[in-house]
Amino acid sequence: PQGQSLADPEEHKSLFQVRYATFRQLLAANTAALDLMNRMEKALRGDQPFGMSFVRSTCTRLLTEVYTMIRGLHRLAPGQYEELLGRYEDLKSRISALIDMNAGARTNRLVIPLDEVDREDENVVGAKMARLGELRRSLGLEVPAGFAVTDLGCELFLSDRGLKEEIGRKLQTARTSFDQPGKDSGEVIGQQELLELSVEIQNMITQAPVPQELEQALLGAFDRLFADRGSPQVCLRSSAVGEDLLGTSFAGQYRSVLNVDRDDLVQVYKEVVASTYSVQAMMYRLRHGIPDQEVLMGVGCLEMVPARSGGVLYSRNPNNDADTTMTIASVWGLPKAVVDGTEPADVLVISRSWPLRVESRSIAFKSHQVVPGAQTGVIRSPVPREDRARPSLTDAEAIRLAEIAIAIEDFYGLPQDIEWVIDPEGIVTILQARPL
Repeated sequence: PQGQSLADPEEHKSLFQVRYATFRQLLAANTAALDLMNRMEKALRGDQPFGMSFVRSTCTRLLTEVYTMIRGLHRLAPGQYEELLGRYEDLKSRISALIDMNAGARTNRLVIPLDEVDREDENVVGAKMARLGELRRSLGLEVPAGFAVTDLGCELFLSDRGLKEEIGRKLQTARTSFDQPGKDSGEVIGQQELLELSVEIQNMITQAPVPQELEQALLGAFDRLFADRGSPQVCLRSSAVGEDLLGTSFAGQYRSVLNVDRDDLVQVYKEVVASTYSVQAMMYRLRHGIPDQEVLMGVGCLEMVPARSGGVLYSRNPNNDADTTMTIASVWGLPKAVVDGTEPADVLVISRSWPLRVESRSIAFKSHQVVPGAQTGVIRSPVPREDRARPSLTDAEAIRLAEIAIAIEDFYGLPQDIEWVIDPEGIVTILQARPL
């Protein structure tokens, strides 16, 4: 104003930088909120399958973005938007009550055979196991025999001896409460602090005893299901409730363990549950506004399938929406080598037009493969010389995989990321299918 002395230029510069950063955060939050509302409107139209996990997570993230907008307005114009915060808290309470009321049916079972699992069980066994069970029941596809440990089992374990409360206290002490809206990850906790916290919590979980009721349920389900199979080796796969929701993906952030025997079943179960608190998973939840207390780890116990070949199939090109071809990456042995990228893979591109055909192929020199170890775990083993330059997948098998992928994509209405194996008899088994 005229007659008033100008402030220090550096002070003006600093103030401008703060206001500019705040305005950018406000715009980003507004864009994110609109995107979330658009996703919910699409789900409401019935174009895509979804469950209450999607509703709860999306509402939580939406509330986080709206709070960020309100905070930004308050910083840009102090005192002018006080009423917004009260209105926000009122809406948050009403939405939270609706979400809790419609949280989905819980189960009183600690384990459920995979034969009895379908989409409706996503809220108790996690999306990964729910989809596997549904692929068998609804599409008649081959999936591994096994059972799912429910979220109730995880809750029983974490609630025993005050473990859950102690974890909560450590998270609160470290200021990593995932309910705090509007916080950037850098504002909340440093990388080293987060790493130390992750290690500490995971050690607490893996060293804690499993309640006798849960241990008996795990071993009992294993013995009943595999009584006529001579106690086979199994794979324990993470299947967190809320994992792989529309718009989010926890791929690679939770742990799955291959080639586990009965004696190690309980300990490995604890290791999979502990991976809920991996650094990557904690940071991802923080960035996406997913409350930590909402996350419970379902775990799938699946029989190891003899794998002559294995790999991953994308039912669409993930890098080009206009490209409708399917891509298969295949190796000898278990698909782990494709999933973690440790070995070169054969790559086949399949057309979507009927009749399906292999449009192109790139055959890698495959010197090693991942196979089950003699006792437990997996090892990297040499491929026989005569097979190293030979395709790990025939054209006929590739077409069969493509047909399965189209059936799964049509069923869910979304492009799919599918993990598969082919046994020595040529039978295709689906290990996982999730939105691409």
